[in-house]
Amino acid sequence: MIDKADINNQEPLIGPLRQWVYPDEDAPWRHRETDWSAVLDLAEANKCLLLVAEGMKRAGIAIPPEREARLQEVRENCLLQNMANLGVTANICSILRTHGIRAISMKGVLRAHDLYGRWDIRPAHDTDILVTGADYRSAIDVLSANGFDSPISANSKWWHSYLGESPHLPIYGGPIVDLHNKVKQPGTPAPTDIDGILARARIAKVGGRAIPVMSDMDAAMLTASSLGKALRSGEVWLHYAHELLVVTAALDEDQRAAFNDYAREIGVSRLWNFATTLTDATFRVGEDGVGSPAGAQSRWTANFVRIAHQQARRWRRSQLLWTWTDGGVARPFRFARELGLVRLGEKRRHYEDAL
Repeated sequence: MIDKADINNQEPLIGPLRQWVYPDEDAPWRHRETDWSAVLDLAEANKCLLLVAEGMKRAGIAIPPEREARLQEVRENCLLQNMANLGVTANICSILRTHGIRAISMKGVLRAHDLYGRWDIRPAHDTDILVTGADYRSAIDVLSANGFDSPISANSKWWHSYLGESPHLPIYGGPIVDLHNKVKQPGTPAPTDIDGILARARIAKVGGRAIPVMSDMDAAMLTASSLGKALRSGEVWLHYAHELLVVTAALDEDQRAAFNDYAREIGVSRLWNFATTLTDATFRVGEDGVGSPAGAQSRWTANFVRIAHQQARRWRRSQLLWTWTDGGVARPFRFARELGLVRLGEKRRHYEDAL
């Protein structure tokens, strides 16, 4: 069941998030009586607590006194965690590079800083590193030799082939390194040309260290894919939508067209359009100041007001996959192939779990 209070808190949840791109906006939600402590609870459940708290500050709304200490603690922990993550990211990329392995940082601390200009606003729990499939096994060996052990069997097709990644735990403590050989997982379109992603990488310089990161376009497409994956899994997605809001709000007409063209070129046009349309609807404010989610998002609205989430039904996951599958006359065949991969992946996962 969806708590009615959570539905009433949709507007004051969305409003502060809009402050990141519309800082001078004076919408009616700022002047209504609101249980801001409940809004912060909802924000935390949707993985955007610090983003909402900062948006409230920018809107001139005081944080409830009883939440100040907790927020300060969360912010400090976020900063400490992100700095540790950043150090590991820089070291791993450097180590792999010395072994002749091309690697870039995915998502994480650097992406959050690019978007929000802060190191203490969105925590990165893991370090995500992308390499090519050809370098993947060598990279695993390098990580192992440098104090990162993986609990995943080398023979796991579910992890290494279907998910295209493996976690690596630091022997002496610190952030986990998730090593990826792809960004696409069964059921959700995503870029597949890893060599191209690595070639388009740009360099982020932090404290004299050079760290390769995804290009802006590739990073945005990955965010759209992450939003889609969250929807299929019945997980929270508002934080991904906010990231897309920050990205797309900064684009002029020609730049937006370039992003659309790029999505079409790499075969994720339908997913990109779906994700950006959902983002626009989520953060749109009508003339009466009331956010449009209840009307424009229909069934998806509940996903970010729900505290407890349930796995999406299989038919809905398949329906989403069809909605997101690109292609003209080849579209049914692409859908069938992808759905087959989903089913094979599920069988493989259940098989390995039973071992």
